[in-house]
Amino acid sequence: MEPFFVGMAPEKALELAAASRRAFDLREQRKELLEQSGFGDADALLDAVRAGEVDPDTGYDTWLGMALLLEQHDALRAWIEWRCRDTGQSPEPCSAPLADLLETLPESLASNITVHPDAVSFSDDRIAAIARVVSPTQWALQWSVDGRTWRLDTAPREGDEIATRARLRRPDASIDADPWDFDGVDAREYVLPRFLARLADTPEP
Repeated sequence: MEPFFVGMAPEKALELAAASRRAFDLREQRKELLEQSGFGDADALLDAVRAGEVDPDTGYDTWLGMALLLEQHDALRAWIEWRCRDTGQSPEPCSAPLADLLETLPESLASNITVHPDAVSFSDDRIAAIARVVSPTQWALQWSVDGRTWRLDTAPREGDEIATRARLRRPDASIDADPWDFDGVDAREYVLPRFLARLADTPEP
């Protein structure tokens, strides 16, 4: 059997080799998260979060991370298949989660940005924040101000009338259910920019 890259233009071969390696790394990172969770699949982990069988913050962050890694992996595989054929319209370019929003960050939070495989974090002299956003109803935002931590997320809870609902947890562990009306809005295009702008202006809700 002839090697895969025989007869292929060097530039194209290098692109595909790098993309294939990236897809492999994403798959392995997701597999590692799943193994660390102790569950057989992502659905079982989310069920455990809903039932209160695992720490809701860690469990939900792990589930969101796996979902984001899978999203990037599948987008990258689609691009690889298209690049191999070089026919038709190119699929949407795959990027790190929320990377398209980095240009809209408030200036005070843009001094230290880290794009992780499964999240984006940002900080200034007082604030450290991390965001994981999968869909309009599946996301988590956590931030610390002078050592005090808040968390706003949509982790499912047993007995919820709807599948997900935003909750704000304050540093004293008190919970505010549905602190803002986020029902049906796009978390990447609306919730996160609004949250970051408010965070830069008023860190403590």
